[in-house]
Amino acid sequence: MAKQVVPTQYADVRQGRLVDEAARAVAELAPAKAWQRLLDLVARAAGAAHAEWRRAATAQTETLPVAADEVVVRLHGREVGRVVLRSARRAVSPRLAAVLASHLAPLAPELKANDGRRSEAPRLIGASPQLAKVRKVIELVRDLASPVLIEGESGTGKELIARALHEGGARRGHRLVTVECANLKAELAEAELFGYARGAFTGAAQERPGLFEVASGGTVFLDEITETSTALQAKLLRVLEAREVRRIGEARPRPVDVRILSATNRDIKEAVRNGSFREDLYYRLNVISIYLPPLRERREDVEPLLTAFLAEACARAGRSPLTVSAEALAVLVRAPWPGNARELGNVASRLAALAPRDVVSLDDLPMVLGDARAVGRDGPLSPRSAALLDRMVRGDGDFFALVAPLYRARELPRTEARALVAEGLERTRGRYRGLTRLFGLADGDYRRFMSFLRDNELHVEYRPFRGAARRRSKSGNS
Repeated sequence: MAKQVVPTQYADVRQGRLVDEAARAVAELAPAKAWQRLLDLVARAAGAAHAEWRRAATAQTETLPVAADEVVVRLHGREVGRVVLRSARRAVSPRLAAVLASHLAPLAPELKANDGRRSEAPRLIGASPQLAKVRKVIELVRDLASPVLIEGESGTGKELIARALHEGGARRGHRLVTVECANLKAELAEAELFGYARGAFTGAAQERPGLFEVASGGTVFLDEITETSTALQAKLLRVLEAREVRRIGEARPRPVDVRILSATNRDIKEAVRNGSFREDLYYRLNVISIYLPPLRERREDVEPLLTAFLAEACARAGRSPLTVSAEALAVLVRAPWPGNARELGNVASRLAALAPRDVVSLDDLPMVLGDARAVGRDGPLSPRSAALLDRMVRGDGDFFALVAPLYRARELPRTEARALVAEGLERTRGRYRGLTRLFGLADGDYRRFMSFLRDNELHVEYRPFRGAARRRSKSGNS
């Protein structure tokens, strides 16, 4: 079993400072709110102890020798924190222990209630079969030590999956350290990840553990792993193979016990093929693979996600809860969402800030999606789609002769085909029967045309176009 990592605070009693050298973020050292509050109190208690010690030391006439000492904080027989003192006399430790005890006593009941409790893993919101499959994989592998590679577009929720694996698994009592690989500066990456010894380079006034050591017993999440250099990839491979790190300036390796999760929004196999990502590291990371599809491929998740985002956004904005009309929801469900769940969350925040009523209608969508997105397309027609539409309008071929073959051959992307349908609906004011004729088809082809659109996810909600036509008519009469 991995050694329990406990919060540590360093106090320089001689100067009355608290120097946090053991952790970069105090809150991350604790899996539950009670433990986070404990750490804050440890720091405050150390400061209070210093004040009491300083008053006592002022009365001393002799010069006191500098010494180092340590106080272990225990609650319910469990070590929950420690304070390391650089002080002038060892007798300060009992004093510090007494002060700590008095400061921590009010927290004891809450800490006992949280002791040993599995911290709540984040919920993956959605009703799609794809998300259900992801949940099942998480449930099966969360307690394992095997590396997991999480793939998916930007904004789909890869970090949420990493948190669910850690906080719902056997390492939940230890740290989850997230490394934003895209933001790692090449010259600092090794020091950040593996640490350095005192004097290893100019400015290294004291030794510093790397993030792998800080996470010992817990999990390291390497986000956007494909953004790392090949030189750093070689060092990461050694950590995976030998389960040890070597600080800069040290000869001896240090063992680390961490689970490694990684994520990428790029095609990592293509990166292996073109030589930008090491093949051996890929196979080490890809022991277990989780793929989170984009939101446009799991439209069943849009409504529950939107409901959750709106509830949170309305609470932040201090307004009553918003509901979404059936017509507006239909448009939002069919939207392409290139930014995935992150973009949907942003739209919910804009609605909470801007919607004039408690029910979101079609008229509210242009201000949060833009006019083109609100009627089912991302922007103007491409030159090719415009040429196809022009030919159909002139009678130089119909939809099944010009558009359908290109779409079936995957020469015409779905986004372009949907934009073509949206443009036609705008011209016919949202009337599909009029669109059938605009696309050069006979009235008898209506059902065949509609079936083709639905079967190929090309059907565009017609109501926004009728609403836009009404708004134009009203503005023209005013």
